[in-house]
Amino acid sequence: MTGLLACLLVAGLFSGCKKNASGSSNNNGGNNGGNNGGNPNAITIQNYALSVTSDTVKVGSSVTWTNKDAVTHTVTSDNGIFDSGDIPNGTSYTRTFTVAGTFPYHCKYHTFIKGTIIAK
Repeated sequence: MTGLLACLLVAGLFSGCKKNASGSSNNNGGNNGGNNGGNPNAITIQNYALSVTSDTVKVGSSVTWTNKDAVTHTVTSDNGIFDSGDIPNGTSYTRTFTVAGTFPYHCKYHTFIKGTIIAK
């Protein structure tokens, strides 16, 4: 079981950018905390708010944002490094943070929705 988890983790780190089965963007990123079904690298967008607004992750970790609002959101870095594109209700966006740094982001449709990922 541990070997399988390690293989899945390694495969996920090298998966790059792609669309997932639900059509949302996947771009490999990281997160800690929040009530996200036990996934320490998950952020929920619900009620026009983030379940985790600031998260520190290890370099190489992926973060997944899931939209539970009826409206479309984005995860757009403030400095243009990444942009999820539209994340419709019920879909997710994943990004792997491969370098250390502080990555502030926002929803381009609802600019009051803001968060920060710190990769160390």
